[in-house]
Amino acid sequence: MRQKQQKLVFSGHAQQRADARQINLSPQLLSQMDKAVEMAKDKGIRDALIVRDKTAFIVNVPSSTVVTVLGGEEMNSRVFSNIDGAVIL
Repeated sequence: MRQKQQKLVFSGHAQQRADARQINLSPQLLSQMDKAVEMAKDKGIRDALIVRDKTAFIVNVPSSTVVTVLGGEEMNSRVFSNIDGAVIL
């Protein structure tokens, strides 16, 4: 039987970014992100870009840790590096 993944954790940096950008981390969003991280794990992704609407999260998949958050205008013409997969919500 497969163990349930650990819940998503936000690094201090990611939490500061979300707060500063007034990104609503609703229970619904967090649930969707948990599922996205599980899908990324199943594909062997280590560092994922998770995108929902105009918000992007970079997540270290093995530790289920959000390392940074981007929103709004920051999403225009951005280059995402050090990722090996993406999940679009």
